[in-house]
Amino acid sequence: MELFVYGSIGDIPRDEWDGWFGSDYPFLGYDFLLGLETADCTTVKSGWAPFHLVLREGDVAIGAAPGFLKEHSYGSTSLTGLGQTLGIGRGLSTIRSWLPLRLLPRPTGPRLWADPNRPNALGEFSNAVTALCEEKGITGWHILFADDYPALEELPGGDFVERVTCQFHWINRGYRDFEDFLQTFSSRKRKNLRKERASIVQQGLCLYTFRGSAITSAHWQLFHHCYQTTYAKRSGHGGYLTKAFFLEVCPTLGDIPVMVIAEDEGGLPVAAALYFESSHTLYGRYWGVCGNTTTSISKPAITGVLSTAFRGDYSALTRELKVNIKFNEDSNRR
Repeated sequence: MELFVYGSIGDIPRDEWDGWFGSDYPFLGYDFLLGLETADCTTVKSGWAPFHLVLREGDVAIGAAPGFLKEHSYGSTSLTGLGQTLGIGRGLSTIRSWLPLRLLPRPTGPRLWADPNRPNALGEFSNAVTALCEEKGITGWHILFADDYPALEELPGGDFVERVTCQFHWINRGYRDFEDFLQTFSSRKRKNLRKERASIVQQGLCLYTFRGSAITSAHWQLFHHCYQTTYAKRSGHGGYLTKAFFLEVCPTLGDIPVMVIAEDEGGLPVAAALYFESSHTLYGRYWGVCGNTTTSISKPAITGVLSTAFRGDYSALTRELKVNIKFNEDSNRR
């Protein structure tokens, strides 16, 4: 057996990749990952070098995983602690960890593939990756938000530390529409939700949803500005996803991208949110505001997107959510 390291998704045959991970989960799509590379989002310079792993025995694949080699701890408190402990213990001068899909929106999804017809294929893959980390001086490898959690119990228990965190998942339990969903709440909570949605009208805002080819180049320009504004105020830099990713890669992804834009009474955009859809789930993470205005629409915007979810017949909405954050582009305060 040999563990192959691929520095580009383009080095792995597309039909093999699609056979392992399918084509429905948007963040493992071949074109999506390749687009990150061609748009210079996943590079050694950004600290997110493609490091995809495939364990083979001859021409037969045993296990595979998409991933990136992270050369620093920026943006991850868990890696900061882990890197300092293991890095110092092994005499390393830098923090190096292997992570699957950490740069992107982090909804639960497939992270590892193992041959279902081969007993202990997952264990063999795990042992090979651990050996590679030891050989290359990589401080650790991480499996984040895997959807097939029971299967991960087959991994060697002594080699892993379980980390518990949370996400926000909304599940469509057969609701006919948003009003039907509201009926599951107490009277007080229904009143609060309606008040939040009414705040959009009171601000003179209208929310518009665009999907796939309906998202114009001007919309992508707008969203790139919103994205950079959010990162600049939160992290002091322009974000990892480049302008080329939004303007050149995302328009090639078919109907996967979904964008919600908030406009004021004059028809000028003041905020936007970007989602990616599968056949059953709407995934979201990125959002921001634009223009010289203070806007607080996060919570009502979420309920607006729930309305979009009903119309799209999604069974779930997944989003990393920070609520009640106000932005003003003329201010350094957050």
